[in-house]
Amino acid sequence: MASNGGCPRAIAHGTPRTASGIATLYQAICGRVPGRSHSRSRTATSDGGGDVKFVWELNRLQILQVLAAAGAYGSVPDIIESWMQANPPFEGINWTNGIEAASRVASLLVVLALVDTKLRRRLDPLARRFLSAHVYWIARYPSLHSSANNHRVAELAALFLAGTCAPGLPGAKRYLADGRRDLEQAVLDLFHPDGVGAEQSPTYAAYSLEWFALASLAADKRGTPFSATFHSRLHAAASHLRWMMDDGGRLPRIGDDDEGRVLASCLQREDRYVASVVALLARWLGDPTLQPPASDPHLRDRLPLRRANASATVRAECRLAEDPGTSTTQIKAFGQGGYTIARTGTPHGSLVTVFDHGPLGFGPIAAHGHADALAIWLHWGDEPILIDAGTYLYHSGGVDRDLFRGTGVHNTLEVEGADQSVIAGPFNWSSHARALVIERTASGLIGEHDGYFRRFGVIHRRALFFERNMLVIEDRLVGRPSKTPLRWSIGFLLAPHVAIRIDGHRAEIKTKSGRVLSFCLGSSHLGWAKMPALHSPAFNCRDETLEQLRVGATFGSPQHKQPYVRTVISACCIAPEGSETTCHENAPGAAAQGAWI
Repeated sequence: MASNGGCPRAIAHGTPRTASGIATLYQAICGRVPGRSHSRSRTATSDGGGDVKFVWELNRLQILQVLAAAGAYGSVPDIIESWMQANPPFEGINWTNGIEAASRVASLLVVLALVDTKLRRRLDPLARRFLSAHVYWIARYPSLHSSANNHRVAELAALFLAGTCAPGLPGAKRYLADGRRDLEQAVLDLFHPDGVGAEQSPTYAAYSLEWFALASLAADKRGTPFSATFHSRLHAAASHLRWMMDDGGRLPRIGDDDEGRVLASCLQREDRYVASVVALLARWLGDPTLQPPASDPHLRDRLPLRRANASATVRAECRLAEDPGTSTTQIKAFGQGGYTIARTGTPHGSLVTVFDHGPLGFGPIAAHGHADALAIWLHWGDEPILIDAGTYLYHSGGVDRDLFRGTGVHNTLEVEGADQSVIAGPFNWSSHARALVIERTASGLIGEHDGYFRRFGVIHRRALFFERNMLVIEDRLVGRPSKTPLRWSIGFLLAPHVAIRIDGHRAEIKTKSGRVLSFCLGSSHLGWAKMPALHSPAFNCRDETLEQLRVGATFGSPQHKQPYVRTVISACCIAPEGSETTCHENAPGAAAQGAWI
């Protein structure tokens, strides 16, 4: 079966067959071999050896899914047995985290579902010992309080799946009953009524949805489906993610993204993971309006489904009605989760703008949120243009962990080089910027946040208005600054492979395919500048070659007594490769009315 980045059958060759083979990979990544000497609380090396996350993810044993999907069963029993010998129950670094144990449960159950009957019988004694230890540990040490997020969803789903697929396990009935009850509540806790994931990360939302979907498929197969409320919340979540997608099936990488997956059919990064999960939900819910415009072949596509079609009313709520031949803009508000999404149909693809006016993240510590209040992201057709800086690393990220979560690398306004929310650790914030919408109109909205009020005496207010092929952004600082002059700046992080041309208060951005955007400032006193910017295109990848379009001044200086900036982004045209393209202004300080050609 083919998949994004290659075929599992080809990947299977040369894969480590035993725990000793996998240990070689440990040494290459972390300079250590896991064993009993590791502290239960150890999460990152302090001697420059590496990051424990890579050890944990190797030990999710998702390579077994790849081997089973490829039909390369022969080494599976040896890998499982040698892993069990190297990792006695409840000892060592691989028994420190419930989500990792849950992931191994999923990997084993996938293997059992894919291998032939003869091998399944051979695996049965190993599988029972393996599952018994894992479900006991997960049930004994649940992720609660600040970790009751996607970690808890994984644990609950793993217990439910194990109880369903292995009813002879000790405690299986309890795992089924408790898992069902707690999953019903978890979907309401992790997703707002409008479908937005409470962790403020599309990829973490998809990760939780994948676990919920697998549990739902198992419940359907048993003839005991989850409640209509459960299904409705999953539908709302899939609808929100579908609204965010560009024509290539990709979404802005908002908040943290560690590229965790439940099912694996190849070892490469899964670029359109969210689209694949939404496609699974579209099939399971029987709603073709949720189907992504594009996704990659995956093991999820082979899952057997037993669901009735979604109601016509539910389907109508999420339908995207844009006409690709016009400049009509659809605006969808997700009020509880805090996003507004505008989609404009153009002859050259959908122009998708996402505006964040929601909470920092889930719960009091907002572990996976970024300081990106009132930020925007913009895709045109299948090309990202205004992007997110990404995540880079967790435990071993050091100062970079803070930089990639900070306000300065996001598409919003920054005051005095400070973050809107105050970082208090790799997964914690001591102060949360509170954002809200204060006004909506037929063509836009106004939002504000108070993240700078206590420290600097000002509130950032941003208005967005959509006018044909133009996005008008108006930024204001409201209040009495606690110091003068007060430095502020606005940045827009540009995607890789775009060309930038600046002429004072005007800038033109040209994408690889020739799409052109004009950025026009409404004040002749201000001018654009190109600044180097950090970017993490994938976990553990750091790129310093990108550029940020930036404008700034001081609040209280003679030229800028009123802290007001008007930026007009015009989607101008498609320019042939190598040509010069200009988006002409209608009047000084006004935005171009770009003509489609």
